[in-house]
Amino acid sequence: MLLVSLLLFFMVEYGRGDVTIKILGIESTQAQRDSYRNQLGLNQPPLVRYFTWLAGNDWWLKDRVGKPLVTVYNPQAKELEWWARGNDGELLRWQMDGGELFELVRQEDGSSIQRPTPDDIWTTDANGLAEFWGLNNNNSAVRWIRGEGATIQIRTKAGFREEGDSPVEFIPLSKGLIRGDPGESLRTGRPVSA
Repeated sequence: MLLVSLLLFFMVEYGRGDVTIKILGIESTQAQRDSYRNQLGLNQPPLVRYFTWLAGNDWWLKDRVGKPLVTVYNPQAKELEWWARGNDGELLRWQMDGGELFELVRQEDGSSIQRPTPDDIWTTDANGLAEFWGLNNNNSAVRWIRGEGATIQIRTKAGFREEGDSPVEFIPLSKGLIRGDPGESLRTGRPVSA
């Protein structure tokens, strides 16, 4: 069965062409496609994507984020969302705004309130850059580099817009097919099972 799943995954992976062109259209620029590929996690090696699809990635990304990762039902969106559980039990996500990183604290009704993050959350990577791993609003584990907010392309109904202060790395979260999570649609960003 494992061999069949591996064969099926790679047939779909290499037989479909560039999925970002199919999603964004042939008029999209290379920069827009590269940005979208990064946001969808398609820049990860195929074997990593296969094992994420099969077994999930929340179990190892919790170490990178430094907090337990949980899914919580959002009554407003009527779907599950990923959150990090803080030391005091609060559910957290993060967002960069104006060059400053903020915590988003989940409320009972599914909404969130914004508060400044403490300065000690930043760690130094091997290159001497201050980095932080957290979760964003798109159910991804993301890495910010302090002072180097990336610019990404966001697809809207009217076309594309650039958004600054963005993470430099995105890894969409998944529990994996084995644990009943078939993932999110690359086209809609919504759970496949919804």
